[in-house]
Amino acid sequence: MEFDSVMIEEQALKVRSLVYAKVPPDDFLDVMQDIRIAFLVTLPKYRGDNGAKLETYAHTVARRQIADYWRKSYHQKKAIKAMGEELSPEKTKIENYQNALPEPKAENGKDHSMSPAEKGVFRLLGQGMNNAEIADTLFRDINTVRSHLKKIYKKLNCRNRAKVALLSNRIFEEET
Repeated sequence: MEFDSVMIEEQALKVRSLVYAKVPPDDFLDVMQDIRIAFLVTLPKYRGDNGAKLETYAHTVARRQIADYWRKSYHQKKAIKAMGEELSPEKTKIENYQNALPEPKAENGKDHSMSPAEKGVFRLLGQGMNNAEIADTLFRDINTVRSHLKKIYKKLNCRNRAKVALLSNRIFEEET
């Protein structure tokens, strides 16, 4: 059986009401796009040998994508809550960029403050962008972004991307 974009759209329309009922409106389009991608990958594997209808198969794929959405959402909320509990009340009310960073240490003559390029990457990280999106936004190579991120992690003495992103978000939230 040959699957094309028209057939994928037909199946997406059939599961649309299911997704609308299970997913918040803000995330509806993102989840539908994920479902279309899953259809693109999984529908060619559908043979119908066991008598299952294509519609039933499509609903199963959609339910799995919805479950993945909620699983990711739960883990994100749990991580944000854990990070919020780790931060003391003084740190939750960060006034500006300088107060959020650790004190610069001049060991071996090295400066531990962020360069303007690192600040740009740090700001975009707080907006939830991945490395490729940051590279596209700043018109930089992705390896340059990775290098800046390594330096930022080292300067903040933190290896957890989510914590660094949360810190950036709190620092730059007044600007947006």
